[in-house]
Amino acid sequence: PVTLRLLRSDSDLVRRFADTFLENPRGGGNNITTVVRMNVERHLGKLGQGLEEAKMAARAEGRKLQDIEIVRALRSGKEVEGPEAIAVNALRQFHADLRKYGLDSGIFNKAFPESATYFHRSWKPSQFNKLIEEFGEEQVTEFIAKAVMNHKNTRASGIDLTKAKKIAKRIIEYGKDPQAARDWKATGAMLNRMRTEITEELTADARRLGQEVSEDAIKRDVDDFIEAVIPSIDNQPHLSYGRRRIDMDETFSMSMGGRVVHIDELMNNNILPNVTRYAHKVIGGSEVRKGMKAVFGNADTDLMTAKKAIRESQSGMDEGKFAEDMFDHAYKSLTGQPIYNSPRFLKWAMGYPCYYWCCSF
Repeated sequence: PVTLRLLRSDSDLVRRFADTFLENPRGGGNNITTVVRMNVERHLGKLGQGLEEAKMAARAEGRKLQDIEIVRALRSGKEVEGPEAIAVNALRQFHADLRKYGLDSGIFNKAFPESATYFHRSWKPSQFNKLIEEFGEEQVTEFIAKAVMNHKNTRASGIDLTKAKKIAKRIIEYGKDPQAARDWKATGAMLNRMRTEITEELTADARRLGQEVSEDAIKRDVDDFIEAVIPSIDNQPHLSYGRRRIDMDETFSMSMGGRVVHIDELMNNNILPNVTRYAHKVIGGSEVRKGMKAVFGNADTDLMTAKKAIRESQSGMDEGKFAEDMFDHAYKSLTGQPIYNSPRFLKWAMGYPCYYWCCSF
C-alpha cells in the first residue's frame, strides 16, 4: 500500500508526511485523513437533521421546499417563518460552526466577517453559456459588473464601473469554462494568465491617467481582482485569509430582455453538494494547515514549496516524483480540490484505503 511504501522511505520528511497525513492500514495514531473524514461527517450530519426537519414541515403543509428558495432567503438576510426559517437557521448555524473552526485553526483571520447571509459561491458553467446565448456577452458583463458594484465592500474600496467590468470579464472567462472548474491545473494556468493581463491593464490605465505606477498598489489590486473571481479557499484552503475588498451582491437582479434576471442564476444553488464541498475545504484546509506545521515547520508553507521539498528530500528521482505526486494528491483530496483530471491517481485511489475516502467527495 501507498502509506507503507512512503513510511519505508529513506527521507525523514516523507515519512513524517505519511505518518501525519495518511491512514495506515496497520493502525496507528490520529492522522489528518481520519480527522477530516470524522469532522466533515459530523458537521454535515448536524446540518442534515435541520434541513430534513424543514422539509418534513413543508410536506406537512402540502408543499415541497426548494433549495433555491432556501438559499435566496438565506442570502437576503431577512427573517423568514415556517419551514424556510428552520432551514435558514440550520444553514446559519452550520456556517457559524465552520467559521469558528476556521478561526481556531488560523485559515480565517480576525478580519473574516461573521455573516448571517453567507452561502459559498460556486459558479455554474452551463448557465454562463445560456445567459450569454440569450443576452450576449457584453450585456452579461454589464450585469455582473453592476452586481459587483452593488456590494458595500466594493463601493467602500473605491472600485469604479470600469474596473468592475474588468472583474466581470474574468468571472465570465472562468465561469463559462467547465474545464477550469474541474481541473486545478487548468485553473492555475488561467489564473497566471489573468494575473499577467490584469497587471498590464492596470499599469496601462495608471500611465494613461498620468498617475504614478506603484507596483505594490497594482499587486494589491490584482490580488483583489483574482480573489473576486476565485476565492482563496478554492485553491489553497490551508492559507490564512480574511475579508474580501471586492465582493458581489448575490441578491442582485435586473430587468433584461423583458424578464428579471437574478445573479444567482449563474451559481450552483444545490445545497448538499455546495455545503459538502465547503465543509471539506474549511475542515480539510484547517487540518492540512496543522499538518504543514508538523511536517514542514511552518503552517503557511505553500503547496509548490511543500511539493518541491518532498521531491528533493528523496535520494532517487523516481521515488522523489512518486512521493511528490502522493503529497499533491493527498493535499487536493483532503481539501476538496478536483482530482478527476488524473486517471493514474483515480486508479490508485480506488485501490488504497488511505486515499479512497478523500476521493469520494
